[in-house]
Amino acid sequence: MGEEFREVNIGIGLEYWYSTTLAVRLGYFNEHPSKGARQYLTFGAGVYYSVFGIDVSYLVANRTNPLANTVRFSLKFKFGGTGKDASPSNE
Repeated sequence: MGEEFREVNIGIGLEYWYSTTLAVRLGYFNEHPSKGARQYLTFGAGVYYSVFGIDVSYLVANRTNPLANTVRFSLKFKFGGTGKDASPSNE
């Protein structure tokens, strides 16, 4: 049964939204040493306006992780409508 517990990875994250415009994120990942020993902390933020969004994240890890100290950028576009705007009226 001990080997099965080593297969379990722990990952947790928090996200805080200010209005619908700004998001701030924090995450943590931990893996058992016999399964790769990956451990890292992530920070991120996102800004959203109308149909556009920009996300930035930073990964803090030990030097053996190939993604150690990397910054990622994402650009988002929202196509089509959402909610009432996307569905035809039933009146």
